[in-house]
Amino acid sequence: MDAKDYIRIFEQSPALMLVIDTSFIIIAASDDFIRKTKTTRECITGQNIFYVFPSNPDNTNRNEESTIRASFNRVIKNKTADTLPVIRYDIPKPASEGGGFKTKYWKVVNSPILDHNNNVQYIIQRSDDVTENETLVAQLDAEQKAIKQLEESEKRYYMMLLKSPFGFAILKGKNMVITLANDSVKEMWGKGNDLEGKTLLEVLPEIKDSEFPDLLDKVYTSGTPFCGDEVLCPVFRNGKLEDVYFNFVYQPYLEADETISGITIIAYEVTAAVIVKNALAALHNADLKALKKIEEISNRYYMMLMDSPFAFCVMKGKDMLVTLANDLMKDFWGKGKDVEDKTLLEILPEIKDQPFPEMIDKVYTTGIPFYANEILGKVTYNGKLKHKYFNVVFQPYYDADNSISGVTQIAYEVTEMVMARKKIEESDKRYNMMLMNSPFTFAVLKGKDLIIELANDQIKEVWGRGNDIEGKSLLEIMPELKNTTFLDMLDEVRATGIPFHGIEVQSPKNMHGTIKEEYFFNFVFQPYLEADQTISGITIIGNEVTEQVIAKRGIIENEKKLRQILDSMPQKITNADTEGNVIYFNKKWLDDTGLEFEKLKGWGWEKVIHPDDVEMTKTNWSNSFKTGEIFDMECRILHKDGAYKWHLSRALPIKDEHGKIKMWVGTNTDIHEQKDAKYKAETAQIAAEDAMQAKQQFLSNMSHEIRTPMNAIIGFTNVLLKSKLDQSQKDYLTAIKDSGDALLVLINDILDLAKVDAGKMTFEQTPFNLADSLSSMLQLFDMKIKEKNLELITQFDIAIPEIIMGDSIRLRQIILNLISNAVKFTNAGKITICVSLLKQDAEEITIDFTITDTGIGIHKTKLEHIFEDFGQATYENSRLYGGTGLGLTIVKKLIEQQGGTIHVQSELGKGSAFSFLLNFAKTNQKIEQQTEPVSNIQAEVKKINILVAEDMPLNQLLIKIILADFGFDVDIAANGKIAIEKLKQNKYDLVLMDLQMPEMNGFDATAYVRNIMKSDIPIIALTADVTSVDLEKAQAMGMNDYVSKPVDEQLLYSKIIKALQKTD
Repeated sequence: MDAKDYIRIFEQSPALMLVIDTSFIIIAASDDFIRKTKTTRECITGQNIFYVFPSNPDNTNRNEESTIRASFNRVIKNKTADTLPVIRYDIPKPASEGGGFKTKYWKVVNSPILDHNNNVQYIIQRSDDVTENETLVAQLDAEQKAIKQLEESEKRYYMMLLKSPFGFAILKGKNMVITLANDSVKEMWGKGNDLEGKTLLEVLPEIKDSEFPDLLDKVYTSGTPFCGDEVLCPVFRNGKLEDVYFNFVYQPYLEADETISGITIIAYEVTAAVIVKNALAALHNADLKALKKIEEISNRYYMMLMDSPFAFCVMKGKDMLVTLANDLMKDFWGKGKDVEDKTLLEILPEIKDQPFPEMIDKVYTTGIPFYANEILGKVTYNGKLKHKYFNVVFQPYYDADNSISGVTQIAYEVTEMVMARKKIEESDKRYNMMLMNSPFTFAVLKGKDLIIELANDQIKEVWGRGNDIEGKSLLEIMPELKNTTFLDMLDEVRATGIPFHGIEVQSPKNMHGTIKEEYFFNFVFQPYLEADQTISGITIIGNEVTEQVIAKRGIIENEKKLRQILDSMPQKITNADTEGNVIYFNKKWLDDTGLEFEKLKGWGWEKVIHPDDVEMTKTNWSNSFKTGEIFDMECRILHKDGAYKWHLSRALPIKDEHGKIKMWVGTNTDIHEQKDAKYKAETAQIAAEDAMQAKQQFLSNMSHEIRTPMNAIIGFTNVLLKSKLDQSQKDYLTAIKDSGDALLVLINDILDLAKVDAGKMTFEQTPFNLADSLSSMLQLFDMKIKEKNLELITQFDIAIPEIIMGDSIRLRQIILNLISNAVKFTNAGKITICVSLLKQDAEEITIDFTITDTGIGIHKTKLEHIFEDFGQATYENSRLYGGTGLGLTIVKKLIEQQGGTIHVQSELGKGSAFSFLLNFAKTNQKIEQQTEPVSNIQAEVKKINILVAEDMPLNQLLIKIILADFGFDVDIAANGKIAIEKLKQNKYDLVLMDLQMPEMNGFDATAYVRNIMKSDIPIIALTADVTSVDLEKAQAMGMNDYVSKPVDEQLLYSKIIKALQKTD
C-alpha cells in the first residue's frame, strides 16, 4: 500500500476527522466531516481552521474558539491527546440555506502526530456531533416540569373535593369499599373519621334493608347515574337512629379505559328543609316563622352553591335562559358578570355549532342527566377562541309540581391536566421513538444489580444478544464483563451521580456466540434520575468506533509490518485482484497445503478444494468479484497430510474513493475441530436427552402404577383405624399402615432423587417462621426419643429474624431426614440441634444448621461415600437399622441446588455431626394463616357439594368416605366426559379431578371447563404421577391446586378450604 492508499483510508473513515498543522492550517479532512459541515475539501484545505469556521457572532457565550485554540496548544505542549467536554460550536450554513449559523454541540478529541524528533508535526481532530443528545436532555427537563405542574393541579383538585361543603365519597368494587370520603359526608353519616377501607354496609348497617344498596348496584352495573331529591335515609348517629333526608347524585366512577370501577356520591342533607316542608303540607296555615326558616335554609343552600368550588348555573326554558350563575361559571364563560336573564347562546354564541346546546336540550326534554369528563369546549376570551376541557354534569331542574322547567349545570375545568397529560404522552412517544431508532447504542440499567429496563436494537447488536434481554441483569447476559473495569465505572456513576465519558475504549463484544476483544466504543454512563432526583439506575449512550480506531492505526502502520503479521497469523490469508485472480497467499497457506506460491496463484487454489465443494466455491467466488458482494462460505481444504479440513472462507472488497473495487482480501479459518466437536456434542446430547426422557417416562408410569393401589391400601387402612376395633385388629392395621408408609417413603425417596437428577426439583419462596417450623418437626420425635431415653437439646440463635423467606417444605425434608438418622443410630446419650446466624446483609441471611448425636458414628473410610446413592456406612447398618441409603443423597442435592453446602464430622463409636449452610431472603411479609384441622370444622363450612372425577371404583369409594367424614356432599363421575355433563346439569362448589381416566382425561376435561364452559369453579387435581405433575403444571393447565396419591386427608381438607376461601 502506498501513501495515496493511506490517505484514501483516512478520507473514507466513518468519522468526522481533520488533520491540521501546528499553525492550525487544515491539511486533510474525512468525507464524513465534509458532508456534516456541508463544505468542500477544496474550500477548506490550506485554510486556517478558525477562518473557515469562525465563531457565531450571535452566540452570547463566545469562548468556543479560545477553548479549541487552548486545546491545540495543550496538545503541542504536552504531546498527548486532549479530550474536551461537550462544547457548543456553531457552523456556517451555506448560501443555499440562507446563510447564517446552525447551532451544533460536539465532543472533540485532539491527538498529536509526532515526527522523527518526537515533536508535534500534525494534530488529528476527531469530532462527534451530539446536538441531538443535548436537545433530548433539554426536552426531558421540560417534560419533568410539566409532570410536576400536573401533580400540583391534581393535588388542588383533590383538596377542593375534600373541603367541599357537599358530601363527597368514592365507593370501589361490587362490595362498595369506601376509598375516599370528605369531612362533610363523614359528618352526615356520624360514624367518625375512620371510614376508608370499609364497605358502605360496614359503616351504615342500618341501610341494609333500604333501597340504597339496590340503587348503588344498579348504577354500578348499568352505568346510568341516579339523582335523588329529599330521599329519607335512616342513619344511626349521636347514639340513636335518626330519619335523615338527602339530595344526592350517584354516578359511575370511570377509569382511564372507561371501565366502571365504582360509584361517586355527591350529597347534601336537607332534613331541616323537608321537616319544614312536611309541616307546611300538614298545616296549611303555618305561621311566618316556619316560612322564614325555609327561606333561611334556601338562602344557605343558595350561598353554598354560589361559593362552591365547582362552576354552577341554572338555565330555564327551551331557550336556556340563564337565571343563576356563580362567579366561577362566569369566569369560565369570560363574558363579564352581567349574564342573568340572557340566553346561553346570547352569552356564548361560539358554542352554537358545538355539542353543548344539543346535550342541554336532550336533558331538558328527556329528564335524563348527562355526565362527561374532559369534554372539549371552545370559548372566546378577549376576542380569541380558546380550547378548554371540562368535567360537566347537566341535570334537569324540577319545579314544585315536579315538572322540568330548566337545566342545572355543574362544571370543573381540567384543561391544564388534560394538556399536560397529552404533552407528556406525545413527548414520551417521540422521545422513545428517537432513542429506540437512534443510530447510537442506548440502554437503561436499573438498581444495584444493573437490571436492563430498556435497550435499543443497536446496543443489542453490539452485545450480540436477542430481543429477550429486558428484565435480566447486565452480568447475566454479558458474563464476559465480570473481571473488566466497566462494572467499577458503572458503580462509581451510580454512587456519585457523576457521568463517565469513555473515548475509544476497548471492550469485548459478542459476535455469534464468540467473545471478541478488539472492539472500541465512545460512550457515556449517566445517572438515571427519578422525579425526586434520586438515582435509580444508569443510562448508557454510545457508538462503536472500532473501524475509526483501526483506520487511525492503519495510518501509521507500514506494508512490511502488515506482511509480517499476515505471515504469522494462524489463519490462511489471501489477496486477489479485481478479476478474481489470487495474487498473495500467506505462510499459513503454503505450510498447510505443502505447495509453492506458483502452484496456487491465480485459480490454482482449486486443486486443494474438496471435489464436492469446488463448483460451489468457484460459483460463489465468481459471483462475488463480479457483483462486489462479500464472499462467505464453508468449504474443505486439502492438508499436506492428505486429509481435508473444514474452513470458514471469507473475502472482502477494498474500494477506492469512487467506490470502485481495487482488490480483495480473503481469510480461511480452520473450523474442523469445532465442526467435529459440535457434531459429536449434538449426537451425545440427543442420546442423553432420549435416555433421560425414557427414564422420566418410566418413573412417571411406575409412580402412577404403584401409588394408585397404595392410595387404596393406605386410605382404607386409615378408614378402618377410625372404626371400632379391638386391640389386635388395631395392631394388625397399624402394621399395615406403617409398612405402607415405609413403602411410600421409599417410593418418594426414589422419585425425589430422580427429580433432582433431572433438574426438575422446584423450590418455593414463601415466608415462614423458622422457630415454629423447627418446633413442630421436633414434636414428631417426642415418642421415639422418650422410648430410647435420649436427651434432646435445642440451641436457637435469637438473632435470626422471626420470619424469613425460603422453601420451608424442602428445609423440613432435610432436617427431618438428618434428625431421623440421629435418632435411629443413637441408643444412649443426647441429640443436639443447633441453629445459628452465620452472616447477614440488607437482603439476605446465612444460617448454619448442625445436628449432633452420640450414636454409633461412621468409620473414617466410609465418610467420603456417605452422601452417595444407597451409601450406608456398612451392610450391617442397613440390616440392623433399615433404610434405603438414599436419604443423605437427597439431602445433599436439595441443599446444593439451593446454593448451600453440607459436611459431616464423625468418630466411630462416639457419634456424628452433620452441618449445612443455607441462604434465606429477608422479608416483611406475613405468614399465611393455616386452615384449621378437620376436627374443628365449623358447621356452616360443611355445606359443601363436591364433584369427584375418578375412574377406579376403589378410589371412588375411598374418596367418598373421606369427604363424607369432612361433612361434604359428594357426587362421582367415572371420567372427564361424565364430569362435564354433571357440571352442566348441577351446581357444585369444587371439583376433585383425577388426571388419568378413560374417554376423557383430567387435563382435557379441565381445558373444556375453562375454555368452553368459561367456568371458574375451583378444580384440584388428584394424581398418582408426582414425577411430571406439580403445582406449576397443574395451574398452567387451568387447575387451582393438586393433591398426590395416596391422599393425605389433612392436606386434602386444607387445600379444599383454601380453594373455596379464594372464591368467596
